[in-house]
Amino acid sequence: MITYEELIDRLKSSESHIVVDSRLVKEGSIFIALPGRKTDGHMFVNDAFARGAELAVVEKPGDYSGPVLVVENTYRFLLDAGKKIFELNRPFTIAITGSNGKTTTKELTALFLESAGLKVFKTHGNYNTDVGVPLSILNQYKGQRYSVLEFGVSQPGDMDRLCSIVKPDIGVVLKVGSAHLGNFPSSEALLREKLGLLKHSQLKVVHSDLIKYLDDFDVSFGPHGDVRLLELSWQNGKTHARFRVFSEDVWMELPGIWHEGMLENLSAAISAVKLAGIDPNFEVLEDFTFPPRRFQFHHVRGITVVDDTYNSSLESIEVSVKCLQEMKKNGLYAVVGIILEQGWNALNAHGELGKLLKAFDGVLVYGSQEMPEVQVIVRNLGEKLIGVFDSKERLVAELLNELKTNDIVYFKASRGVRLDEVVDCFMEELNK
Repeated sequence: MITYEELIDRLKSSESHIVVDSRLVKEGSIFIALPGRKTDGHMFVNDAFARGAELAVVEKPGDYSGPVLVVENTYRFLLDAGKKIFELNRPFTIAITGSNGKTTTKELTALFLESAGLKVFKTHGNYNTDVGVPLSILNQYKGQRYSVLEFGVSQPGDMDRLCSIVKPDIGVVLKVGSAHLGNFPSSEALLREKLGLLKHSQLKVVHSDLIKYLDDFDVSFGPHGDVRLLELSWQNGKTHARFRVFSEDVWMELPGIWHEGMLENLSAAISAVKLAGIDPNFEVLEDFTFPPRRFQFHHVRGITVVDDTYNSSLESIEVSVKCLQEMKKNGLYAVVGIILEQGWNALNAHGELGKLLKAFDGVLVYGSQEMPEVQVIVRNLGEKLIGVFDSKERLVAELLNELKTNDIVYFKASRGVRLDEVVDCFMEELNK
């Protein structure tokens, strides 16, 4: 039977496939059984063995059909294993947190570092939690000398847990808005949690709106920052922007449509890379593509479809609306769902959402009319409301009936609403 020390040594010296979801097991995987609020990984240990796992890490005794390593706490084992693997090479680490744009900022930062000839590890996709970060390390870290990590915060204490795994050399805090606000007692508590990254970081990069809350920082970005956007326009499907990068003015022509929030993410990436002592090569942005469903434009049969369904917040909707109003040629429509994890702030947030959506010529709401959040949106929309739909097929049929050539339709909701499925259904009908 393998011991704890032997397993850690094995993880240090050879490639392994570590999973906490038995559905992701492949031949030779190691399955870590994590207890959870909704289910317990120990219930799926034998399923993991049936799918080809060679070992399971458990904290509860059971009638298991394969070899197990029993530890006191499987969650703590995962964090400790990730920490030990990372500490082997101690890469120079840039950690990024904030309410919107973490993944985009991570991808841009990694791109700049890689273009300088550096070997870079970055967290996979949106694996940004206290479970996702160590999983990314265990499965993908191969001794690279630089790392760019995304730190997501959705509960009090998350930041300290993440920083117990990795000690950042540079901490980057993007703009802090209302995402996950319902999981915190106040907006101030959410802000403190995000800013907690800085106390663990040797060097600090912050959005200029946050300076008033800090005693010290190294570089700022945003409207009043060391790196900031000065001019912005869109022409022929491209974004033209002028930045102040410390004392230098930099003109950029970027592929696709970038709104101000995305350009703030770019400013944050530039700030972090400059602070790391690297001059960013802006030419690499010519080939940059955003992660899927982030303000993604599709042009089909004279209709512009904007898929922004990866997630939602008031702040991201506000910058999107501002950009779309500038681009409007004919009708401007929105298909929206609710913003999740707002808790005590839900009714206020959706009242504000309804007011923002009045900038559109017509709005279709995806959800149940019985939901209080939907009712608040409807109340604030007034005559701009086209209808509320709990069926994607009925919504798509109504939307197709409304749209005309040169119209823009914008899709936005929290990921849990599954509005991406409505987008796919609509695109399928539009392409017929």
